[in-house]
Amino acid sequence: MSLSKKGVDVNYANEQLQGSLTIPSLSEAIMSLAITVESNTPLGELSGTIAVTTNLTTFILPYAITITSERLINLTFVIKDEYTYFATGSPLVIGAEVKLVNPRRGYSETRITYNDKGTVLFENFYEDKYTVYAKAEDHSTYSAIIIATPYTTVRDIFLQRTAVTYTWTVTPTTVEDKYEITLDSTFETFVPMPVVTIEPKKLDTVPFETEERDFVDFTITNHGLIRADNLRFSLPTGHPTLQFQSTVDVIGDLAANTSIIIPVKITLKSRTKRQGGCSMLLMYDYVCGGTRSNSASVILTGSCGGGYLGYVGGRSSGGRGYGVMIVYRPVTPVPCDCYAALLKKCILVYIPIVGCLASEGNLAASTIASCALQEFFPVVGCAVSADKLITSSGPNLPDAIIDTAMSCVVGPLCSVCGKIYKALRCIQAMEQECSNNRKDVILMVEEIFGNEEMFHVNKEWYPSFKTVISDNSESGSILSKDEKSFVLNTLTSNISNPILDRFLERWNNTVSAWDNGTLNEEIKTGSVINLSRLSMMMQQYITDTKTAADRGFNSIFSDFDHALNAYVLAEQETQAEGNSKKDGAVCAKVRVRIVQDLVLTRDAFNARFEIENGENSALESIHVQIEIKHNTGSGEVVNDLFSIGDPDLLGLTGVDGDGRLGVDLSGSAEWLIIPYSLAAPNDDVLFNVGGRLSYRVGGSNFSVPLLPDTITVKPNPSLVLHYFHEKYVRGDNPLTTEEEPVIPFTLAVMVRNSGYGIARALKISSVQPQIIENEKGLLITFKIIGGFLGNEPITPSLIVDFGDIKSFETKTARWMLTSTLQGTFYNFSATFENINPLGDPQLSLFENIWYHELIHLVRLFSDGEDDGFDDFLVNDFVDNKGIPERVYNSANGSDVYDVMSATALGLSSSSFVKSDMKTYTLVYMEVLTNTSNWFYARVKNNITSRHQTLLSVKSDDNRDIVVDKNIWTTTHILDSYLIHLFDFIKSNNSVSEEIEIKYVLTFGPKNKYPPKFNKTSYSITLSTETPKEMHILTVHAYDLDKNEITFEIIGFENETLAIDSHTGVITLLQSPLAVGEIKLQVMCRDDGIPSLSGVVNVIIYVTSEETITTTLVTSSDASTDISVTSQSNNLLTSSVSVVYSTNTVFSTEVETTAESASDRTTVPDISTGAQDMTHKSSAGETNVPDTSTGSAVRTTESSFDKTTVPLTSTSAVDQTTKSSYDKTNNPNASPTAIQTTLRPSSAVKQVIHSVLLVVTNFICLVLVYN
Repeated sequence: MSLSKKGVDVNYANEQLQGSLTIPSLSEAIMSLAITVESNTPLGELSGTIAVTTNLTTFILPYAITITSERLINLTFVIKDEYTYFATGSPLVIGAEVKLVNPRRGYSETRITYNDKGTVLFENFYEDKYTVYAKAEDHSTYSAIIIATPYTTVRDIFLQRTAVTYTWTVTPTTVEDKYEITLDSTFETFVPMPVVTIEPKKLDTVPFETEERDFVDFTITNHGLIRADNLRFSLPTGHPTLQFQSTVDVIGDLAANTSIIIPVKITLKSRTKRQGGCSMLLMYDYVCGGTRSNSASVILTGSCGGGYLGYVGGRSSGGRGYGVMIVYRPVTPVPCDCYAALLKKCILVYIPIVGCLASEGNLAASTIASCALQEFFPVVGCAVSADKLITSSGPNLPDAIIDTAMSCVVGPLCSVCGKIYKALRCIQAMEQECSNNRKDVILMVEEIFGNEEMFHVNKEWYPSFKTVISDNSESGSILSKDEKSFVLNTLTSNISNPILDRFLERWNNTVSAWDNGTLNEEIKTGSVINLSRLSMMMQQYITDTKTAADRGFNSIFSDFDHALNAYVLAEQETQAEGNSKKDGAVCAKVRVRIVQDLVLTRDAFNARFEIENGENSALESIHVQIEIKHNTGSGEVVNDLFSIGDPDLLGLTGVDGDGRLGVDLSGSAEWLIIPYSLAAPNDDVLFNVGGRLSYRVGGSNFSVPLLPDTITVKPNPSLVLHYFHEKYVRGDNPLTTEEEPVIPFTLAVMVRNSGYGIARALKISSVQPQIIENEKGLLITFKIIGGFLGNEPITPSLIVDFGDIKSFETKTARWMLTSTLQGTFYNFSATFENINPLGDPQLSLFENIWYHELIHLVRLFSDGEDDGFDDFLVNDFVDNKGIPERVYNSANGSDVYDVMSATALGLSSSSFVKSDMKTYTLVYMEVLTNTSNWFYARVKNNITSRHQTLLSVKSDDNRDIVVDKNIWTTTHILDSYLIHLFDFIKSNNSVSEEIEIKYVLTFGPKNKYPPKFNKTSYSITLSTETPKEMHILTVHAYDLDKNEITFEIIGFENETLAIDSHTGVITLLQSPLAVGEIKLQVMCRDDGIPSLSGVVNVIIYVTSEETITTTLVTSSDASTDISVTSQSNNLLTSSVSVVYSTNTVFSTEVETTAESASDRTTVPDISTGAQDMTHKSSAGETNVPDTSTGSAVRTTESSFDKTTVPLTSTSAVDQTTKSSYDKTNNPNASPTAIQTTLRPSSAVKQVIHSVLLVVTNFICLVLVYN
């Protein structure tokens, strides 16, 4: 063994290597291993390992050495078949082809048996391992692996004689692998209850009474957003002359925002008879924590009257009316918001229900439901008939009322009578909150008994009392002394005797006063029952009972029970839903499904077997057995690493051992073979695909090998899919009057290939969302409107072509969806089904699929750099507050970070004012968090209004936080105006530590429009001798947001030119100039938030001539030649020069000084019309409309001078200068490019002219004021 160091040739003997060897830094060592084998060592592979140990590590070096021989040998093959053994003379096979192959040595030789001996000779080849192939016409083929040695010089090959020919080939192919992904989620929103109307709302019954009409069509419309269930008519039954009949027995349900027409037949009755109510209602139900009912009414006019009973001074009278309008306005007996107080403050507090620990103001909804439904309803659920009250009068009236009172109040649970009375008194006290239908019953009972103590008396006295006051009793309605004792003796408790005795005395006083006509006088003493007061209460009770009957209930208590039951069920739903329940709204849920197909191309192989039958009889029992083996190794069959499909047959009846092929026919079979991922986990692997063919012909069985084809199996991809579905969705809020905009929300998928193979031609196609469950018939639509692959939009949006996804690569796509209503998604589930050509689920390339609740799209920064792609902040541990716990990196699906919940310590604010008196609010947000962690904080914004825009955010460590990504505001989450923050704070050391960090948030009007130059480009021609410090050009810009503008030169680094940042005046700093071109760019930037900018190109041509030419517009599609600069306390210079067709030069130069900070610039953007620009020297205002065609009028105005210069790019130019003493009109035409030519002499004249003009005007002004 020898060792040599790089750069230094040093050899070490074996004994020198027994110790250690030092390898200097940046050097390498080469170790050579020499092995000597004995002559009798078997040929083949010799393998082993070498252990290398250093002071740092130990590693193993595997080695493999092939033992070969350099000895040359000769080998003879003798080719035999059945005739060799059974025919006379034992003939050998003539014309056989024998092939000897050794791929490693590159040896391949073929010999053919030409003599009658049937032998072939291979000479002078190396001793080694070889593969031998043999074939002959009408014979089977042969193959074998042999070791050719000098000890075996002759080998036999047997070829089975046959007239059957076949071929076996295996070729690579590709197949489509499809996955059907189903994404289910629940959407929840709150909507108003359904509003059902009926037309006509008013029906005149006279045409039906005169038989002019007998049908009316009612149009029923559901204007709500949920379905109205179980529509049904409550038709008048008590009309004196008409009979109403619906032509539709069962109307059924009415979907949201739909209408139906229901005919109603109206005919004359055979005789006039009043049977009951005369109202007409359309009733319907809807689901809101149970089934609730509502109704729409129809006003009937005509001969439908009503009656009443009244009691005055102990006498009764009645009345009847006809032709009056009766309006039925059915209402819920007790409003929903009243039931909470009714149950919690009255009923359950005062009724001692077993198992209920009720305390006023502190009772859970579940307790209310279980207690009220099981215990309270039997107490109040009495059946009260108004008929007895209607037919009673005088002394019989209290008797009838007391029956009502006793049946309702002193019911079967008399042990709680006293508590019931307190509950009813509580209900009476709540008349400001609730309907008072039951109040009259309470007052009636109170008027009769006179004292609350009677409710503590057991009802056992009542049957005896009824007996002694009957008409056939001893004293009639008045109780005698014996009868009174009889009633009192029925009580089992002596404590109640005085209470009952006082009531019996009150009863006797009332009957006696009625009989002698002194009842009105005795009422004042309070010792009798006030029958007049009772009669009014009774009348109200009768009316309420009829109303309840019209609503389908047998009493007001049944009506009350129904409404109470609806409330309790709603309370149960509220308890289940948490605090998200909204008052006055119906919670509606739908189950939404999105089905997507993921398709990719995967590697496969096509094995084809072809056979021809040349025998004189049919081939029977045909069987093809496929065998797949590793190209190297022991030759073990590894079919379990592949999915082998059923064969496609042509001409053959089968290849499973029962196949048949007729005489002189041919057939074929094809198999699709798809490797499992285990076949080649990490690298390419070679396999041999062959097998064996067996059949029977002429009574003989034959079995021949299928010579294998070698295939290369590549690693499969392994896909991990993460779906991200936005939780909070913005759309129209049906509970508000205004219509909110529909804001698209995100459904994203992140596809990561965690395998070693390439996912080829991967596509995902989606269908539009479908509603699969809609219990309440919610009217809502979801739609996919667009999509992105990365940041690139895709068309069509329903198909995303990912292309190839390399090993360990991640690609992300997003779909933008809309919802017509605002709401929340939750309860996400994702499933998939692999639809491959073989139907083998083990072929699935999906490693996993996840469905996440997306809170927001954020940005992860790596070393302060933003990759420009949105990442996913999710709530993986679902809670009702939607607090995120993780963030997924869209660029690398394996990068997942935990997100801690930080504490917002509070908000404070200040404000400032800048350009155009715009007010901005600074909100200071302080957060307590830990360093070296991504964190999320949320706080209610009680400082700014919801209409103010968050413009920018900066942390106190001078970092800009990306608005709308890592800090954002919402108004649709938890019904609050919230500020959300997602950030990462680096630590100064390796240990995470708690830290308080402050952020400054700027709210105010958003800067929408970048400033624009008045020209699309500028150019000027200068002489080489142009003096320095000369103002050579002025660029002008305007801003529709009315922000201040500054200028700077960009893309030009030498010191030849300078620009005034406020005026846009470009000054030459060096002279002389070299002949040529100077190209630069000027940028204008506003001071809005965020700051926006615009750029214009400027070209300066330098010539040796003295002419100076300025081209103001160099683009035919430029806007009209308008220049505006408005700055405080700066000299403004605006030059407009025109070259006329006659080469006459006219120019005007106006100098103004803007001294007021109130100068304003208004630049409306219009497409046609005149431009009017006005400079006012005192508190001036400048209006600059930007137009593409039309004339431009520029006016400079003072107290003594006005100049109007209309300019156009293609039409005549009209410039007029007006003053009190001068007027000039100059109509001229100009080409598209308006140029100004200034020669030195003419420039001097222009300056002198301007100075004289100003002086003259000043003198005139002084004279006028003097």
